[in-house]
Amino acid sequence: MSKLRTKASTAITTVLILGSVSAIIASLMLFQSTDNAISAKVLREGEKAAYAAESCAEIALEKLRISTSYTGNESITLSGTQDCSIGTITSSLGSYTIPVSATNGESTKRIQVVVDSVATSIIIESWKEQ
Repeated sequence: MSKLRTKASTAITTVLILGSVSAIIASLMLFQSTDNAISAKVLREGEKAAYAAESCAEIALEKLRISTSYTGNESITLSGTQDCSIGTITSSLGSYTIPVSATNGESTKRIQVVVDSVATSIIIESWKEQ
């Protein structure tokens, strides 16, 4: 009778240990998939913010091409609810610096465009994400 109890205790203990290990593994897999989903969301937000900032820079370049007295300092609503901002455009010796930014969710993208000339055509000296 005591051998039967020992085998039963061993079986129950084994089942409990395996159940606990399985629960821990399942929890770790759930946390990993949650982290992956959050990372994917942040990546999508960053891409949308980058596209919006690039669009804003192109809008600023077009406005500067139309009028070299354009100074920026405006927020623009792009498709629906996506906004971007054009900062103060500075000029020095025919060169213009255009700062723009856009935010989507928790991601903010900033771009600084330096234009060498806008007289006959726009010559972009640099286009940097900051």
